[in-house]
Order: sequence, then structure tokens, then C-alpha cells
Amino acid sequence: MRDRRRAEARGRADAVVQGIEVPVGWWREARWQEFNSQLPEWMRLQLGHWREQAVALDCEEGKLRREPEKSLRIELPLGIGALSWITLERELRGRDRFHNRRQIASYTGLCPGIHNSNGRGREGSINRCGNSVAHYTLIEMAWRLFLAAKRTAVLGSSRSEISGLGIRLFWWAACSSTQRGPQR
Repeated sequence: MRDRRRAEARGRADAVVQGIEVPVGWWREARWQEFNSQLPEWMRLQLGHWREQAVALDCEEGKLRREPEKSLRIELPLGIGALSWITLERELRGRDRFHNRRQIASYTGLCPGIHNSNGRGREGSINRCGNSVAHYTLIEMAWRLFLAAKRTAVLGSSRSEISGLGIRLFWWAACSSTQRGPQR
């Protein structure tokens, strides 16, 4: 992905230096046909080189992204992608290591910080301790779950589909990433 973006940026920079306005996604087939007709011949050759690289790298990236989906043996719940699921499984190194939800939350850094003084206390936002890859993967999954539920209005009706994955953990991760807790 980084190499494709690099090729795309190099082509865009070549055109911008010459004062040519470059549309977003200029290297994709639909945009390239229109954009190519507006370019001078010498610029077509330069941008054509970067476009070829971007298209080739995009195809290669697509193949690499589809590979994990083929190797997955389970049906994934709503809002969870194959790559995120595999990343989380590898970072947790098996669920049998954890005996309860608190241990998983602690390992992933999704425990709320606690502020106590003089017998009074409150819970803060999630802390930054724990496995950062698992932490950010869970936050990404929470947002995807939240957006998918918002689009399809499924969260209230098929809660059983999601509950096995720890809806509370996902919800806390999503709310904490925006610095506000869930409304009680």
C-alpha cells in the first residue's frame, strides 16, 4: 500500500509542479481516460510510468488482502474484516491464555484508568498500557461495528450475533478513542 501511494504521489507531484490540477484517484482507469486527454504528450509519458506502477501495485495489494479471507475457516460477525480478525488472533496468541474478560481488557490496554482520593473516585478513559497492536485493532473493529450497525440498524435486533465478541469491550474502545464514555 505504501508503494502504491508513493507512485501515486510521485505522479501527482510531477503534474502539480507543471501547474496541472490533478483529480483524486487520477491513476484509476475511469479518471485516467479523462485526465489523460488533458495532458501534453511529454507529461503523458511521465505520468503513464507512475500510473502503471500504481495499477500494478494496487492489483498486487488486492490479491494480498483477499488471501487471508480464503484461509479463514469461520464466518465473521458483522463489521469485522478478515485481516483485523487474523491480526487480533495472532496478537492475543489464543484465547485460552485468559481466564476472564478483565485479563483480556488489561492485556489489550482497554481498562479504564482509576482516580481515587480521600475515599472518592471515578473511572477515567482507557489507558495506553498493553499490546498496542491489539488495542488499535479493537478500536478499529469497534468503529466498523458501530458504523455497520448504524447503517443497517442491526445492533438492537441481532445482539446475539455480536455478543460473543465482547460488545462492551468494543463499545468502550470506540467511546474512549473519542475521549467520551458511553452515555448511561
